Amino acid sequence: MDYNKQMYLNLLISKKQLDLIIYDLKLDYDLAFETRHVVRGICLKDDKILVVHPKDELIYGIPGGGIEGDESHLQALEREMHEEVGAKSIKIISYMGQMVTYRKKFDTDTNFKPIHYLYIVDILEQGDQHLIDYEQNIGLNYIYIPIDEVIKRNEIALKHRDQAYLDFYTNQTVLFKIIKDYYMND
Repeated sequence: MDYNKQMYLNLLISKKQLDLIIYDLKLDYDLAFETRHVVRGICLKDDKILVVHPKDELIYGIPGGGIEGDESHLQALEREMHEEVGAKSIKIISYMGQMVTYRKKFDTDTNFKPIHYLYIVDILEQGDQHLIDYEQNIGLNYIYIPIDEVIKRNEIALKHRDQAYLDFYTNQTVLFKIIKDYYMND
């Protein structure tokens, strides 16, 4: 899949504040979209970024997940970082902005619109992962890795995937490139 030819990007970065919308050009926009609000914790150290990945595939994403019930962004971010990477304590350095994606929901034919709220964070105290069932089933791991390697590996993995629509990893790869270009090359 050449995902770059299948997407339209609307990108605005002002004073390091990101506003990104990714549209899958193959979607039927006359159909309704299921919306989900998501937080993501971007942890940068030197030229490395903290990423999560399934045990059986070298493809990476930024830790985070859905906001549940009446959780605040901070509560959801703390919970997700604790679950996925074992962070016992985090500090939000700054709000990076948001990424809205229009895609198909995983394993369904439902139009999906996750709204990702992106935070640059520092992990103050590290512990063990507390994975939920789905994350345990895919063997979710985490690692600090150079961002160039993340982008390279994701591009290779995406070329070998047989998929018709943009997904979480195509959109994460776009985000990794933006993080590299605008947030790591100061």
